[in-house]
Amino acid sequence: MQHKVTHISGPDIQNHTNHNMPDRKACDRQEKMNHWLQQQLAEPFQYMPASSDASFRRYFRVQTNGNHSFILMDAPPEHEDVSLFLHTARLFKEAGLNVPEIIATNLAEGFLLLTDFGNTLYLDALNDQSVDNLYAQAMNNLIRLQQYSLDRLDDLPPYSEPLLLEEMQLFEQWFLRWLEIPSHGQVHGLLHSTYFRLLDNILNQTRVWVHRDFHSRNLMVTENDCPAILDFQDAVSGPVTYDLASLLRDSYIQWPTPRVHDWSRTFFRKIRDLDIISNDISAAQWQQDFDWMSAQRHLKVLGIFCRLSLRDKKGDYLQYLPRTFHYLIQSLKPYPEFSHFIRWLQETVEPAMLSRIQST
Repeated sequence: MQHKVTHISGPDIQNHTNHNMPDRKACDRQEKMNHWLQQQLAEPFQYMPASSDASFRRYFRVQTNGNHSFILMDAPPEHEDVSLFLHTARLFKEAGLNVPEIIATNLAEGFLLLTDFGNTLYLDALNDQSVDNLYAQAMNNLIRLQQYSLDRLDDLPPYSEPLLLEEMQLFEQWFLRWLEIPSHGQVHGLLHSTYFRLLDNILNQTRVWVHRDFHSRNLMVTENDCPAILDFQDAVSGPVTYDLASLLRDSYIQWPTPRVHDWSRTFFRKIRDLDIISNDISAAQWQQDFDWMSAQRHLKVLGIFCRLSLRDKKGDYLQYLPRTFHYLIQSLKPYPEFSHFIRWLQETVEPAMLSRIQST
């Protein structure tokens, strides 16, 4: 059967290809995608870019002449391991989460054909009127995942101390590098005392399954009021506050602090009532756990956004640095243990960041 394929022209391939993949290599990969799709679909089709993310993965929307729609994940095997996506999709589906169905796989080439959840990201749907309902749905799904995971923690790799530390070090390796702020001497000591103080708290939190990127760009609105969950292939077994911090202190959208605290306390009461966390944990301890976990994540994210700009030529992420930096300060300012770190952030780092952004 003859399939109609939407071929992307040379310049457009470049726009949707990571790390400046040479045109010839990009064209070869597109031809492989075309051939594989022809083998999977029984009717003519066309496809177009759907989205890309902060990785080597690309996504295409495939539409058939019979009005069926799918998502094609293109994950080059030299950079991505789609078996992680398949494994985690199975676990999350067993937990009752709304994740894409796997229609077809090609592990050797890194192609997956998935169900299509449409176009409405949480980020596009969130507003003052919708946020309570949408966040309630998202938090209920987190609770479902956490409760299911308690007896199966070892089915996902641990969020280990070396990994948590490596993530925080992205702050100095990429964010401070982007700002041209040296990270040796006293700064090095200040950073590492901060890292290890955070780790002491984080490693003592209750362990559950952690999506690890649970935010408004990875959640989709669906007709059945059960959010579709995306980009879960890096899931681990780790701190109970991590995904909530990702959701409520989201680099792509911000809410008033009292509202965030209300949502966090509601979540805390629910998971304590379900014995996901110990009844001995107080509301004050939960708030500290949530704040310190937020700080770890935002140290990492500041580094990742600058790495995306410096290494991967994805400068669009720099616009989210001020909000992410604000979250970092907000998370640690209430705690005297971090007063020297906060002073350094506000007096040295923040002015350099704002000046650099203005000149970019």
